[in-house]
Amino acid sequence: MKFKMAEKSLFAVLLRSPWWTSVGIALAIVVLARVLLPSLYVPFGMVSGLPFLVIGGIASWREFSDRARRYATEHSIRVMLPAELAQQMIGAA
Repeated sequence: MKFKMAEKSLFAVLLRSPWWTSVGIALAIVVLARVLLPSLYVPFGMVSGLPFLVIGGIASWREFSDRARRYATEHSIRVMLPAELAQQMIGAA
């Protein structure tokens, strides 16, 4: 059985957002836990930001791998001769 994430869920939206959004939410949770919770419960409050940190890591990995792939494609297009590029474009259509 293949699981599919709901398209409008918080984590799905955060996976499509820049990585720093999730990391910012995680840091906000940590700060709020430190400020608002009694000292006995602060560690539990801070750990609740961990899923957002993990989502931020996944989003950053996707963002930077996409950027590397775009750079490689752009570089290969720049080094192609115009005739090769035209042949590639005709072959793709």
